[in-house]
Amino acid sequence: MTSLRRPQDAADIHHLDQGRRTQIADIVRRQSQGASTGSAGQGTAEERKERIVSAVRGRGSVPVSHLADVLGISRPTLLRDLSVLERKNVLRRTSDGAVVAGPCPAPSASIDRKRRSRAHTEFARLCMDLIGDEQTLFLDSGRASHALAEALGGARVSVLTNALGVAEVLAERDAAHVVLLGGELCPTSRTLVGPVTAATLERFTVDIAFIAVSGVTSRGISVPATADGHIKQVAMARARRVVVAAEAPAIGRDAFFGIAGLEDVDDIVCDLPRPDLVRWCRAHEVRLHCTERGPEVS
Repeated sequence: MTSLRRPQDAADIHHLDQGRRTQIADIVRRQSQGASTGSAGQGTAEERKERIVSAVRGRGSVPVSHLADVLGISRPTLLRDLSVLERKNVLRRTSDGAVVAGPCPAPSASIDRKRRSRAHTEFARLCMDLIGDEQTLFLDSGRASHALAEALGGARVSVLTNALGVAEVLAERDAAHVVLLGGELCPTSRTLVGPVTAATLERFTVDIAFIAVSGVTSRGISVPATADGHIKQVAMARARRVVVAAEAPAIGRDAFFGIAGLEDVDDIVCDLPRPDLVRWCRAHEVRLHCTERGPEVS
């Protein structure tokens, strides 16, 4: 389907340093010092949960074993607390730890939109670095794909897409060659899906397929909708190189429909190199490109 390449530049993957436990412990200690002593009942349990949240938010992602060590509690107690916090949508469990459930609260919605806009611009910049002159590309729907379409400008490339929004952006620019696939229109995502789209897509071969996903775990990549997922599968099969775009909330999450394993992915572009994602990429020889620098993983 696609040739896998071992990362050649260690700088592409940020690793967690050996002082990780110390850093997490420092976060927990600072939280503990600021917490009220309270009673030994409900107050202690709530303070413990606050310390868990503080540690995870401070590092982005923390393995269960590390949390249990620095908090000095048993693994079953920690897992129960994590389940409670996940139900409250504060944290999200992963295969071996916990991550924040979503972006930290912003002072205002406008600031959050600006931050996300900057993140998508950085996504596009990293993707542009992977594109050569006169290459052929597949772009699906999503904010990262839309930003990449804007960044392409007058680049000498051929773009194949099933996303109306992407085609509209490219139509306003001096793009060299744009092919919009036919098929059934999905009004919510403004994408073309179904057997006609898949059959047409199979007649093309592209140098790079940029695939936006809603879930990335050690098991692979996933999306919410089966129809959209099937088109992504066909695009991956017709590409010489598969680049997955995954925003922070997708990491450690299984969406409804799994479309491929990590062994079928060549590159992942994401916001922050969370430790579990780094380990998964290493295990499957996937190159990792991040818009932000994160903790190092040994």
